[in-house]
Amino acid sequence: KFNIPRSMLPEVMDCAADFGVMKEDIIGRAIPIQGVAGDQQAALVGQACFEKGMAKSTYGTGCFMILNTGDAPLQSKNRLLTTVGYRLNGKTTYALEGSIFMAGATVQWLRDGLKLIDDAAESEALAQRAR
Repeated sequence: KFNIPRSMLPEVMDCAADFGVMKEDIIGRAIPIQGVAGDQQAALVGQACFEKGMAKSTYGTGCFMILNTGDAPLQSKNRLLTTVGYRLNGKTTYALEGSIFMAGATVQWLRDGLKLIDDAAESEALAQRAR
């Protein structure tokens, strides 16, 4: 436990809520902030993972997985991050998230930096041989 007083933690609000207003001096007019979503959490909603047990996985520079765990936060036994997945209509849905920050970027480095492969597709055969 981190012994952080609950009063210091942010309030969990609906993804679509009144979060305040961006100051006028930033871009010349005040802009209301009416929605907030983290990258992986937005993908969870965008992929319609609204039921407990549904997950989405994205691959790019990194690889990310997020699993809808329903209305209760779960403690991972495998070093996944427990997080708020989203909150809609006053109901909070929790998730477990796993991240590999260097995936596609590593394959690109093998190809462009180390010149070990000519094409990214060649990395699969290398991975299979490494078993």
